[in-house]
Amino acid sequence: MSGHVVRRGKRGTWYAVISTEDEFGKRKVVFKSLPTARNKTEAKDQCYELQKEMKAGKYIAKKGTTLLEWVEHWLSIGAPGKKKQKVGCKTCERYGQLLHCHVLPVLGALRLQDIRSTMIDKL
Repeated sequence: MSGHVVRRGKRGTWYAVISTEDEFGKRKVVFKSLPTARNKTEAKDQCYELQKEMKAGKYIAKKGTTLLEWVEHWLSIGAPGKKKQKVGCKTCERYGQLLHCHVLPVLGALRLQDIRSTMIDKL
């Protein structure tokens, strides 16, 4: 993941430009406004903090991917975990059964960034 800052617009607003990969492995460039940055040094610091959030998985970009779409993609690539290794055929099949039976009827239509931990806890 790499990033830099640029200044754009009439008011000279700073933006963080971060190159990353989306959940499907495709390169994605994220432009994030930094309205509180008054100079380049502050903008660079905020860009660095944003990169740390993205690496830790705390930052979620706004897009329209639903949980159902993401689960279908995840199952189609073999349900890899943190080590990016595929699970066994039966395990993947069982994951699909459990998700389609319990989780997706309730949360499947929601966008990923709209799902909260309290919703999952209620399940």
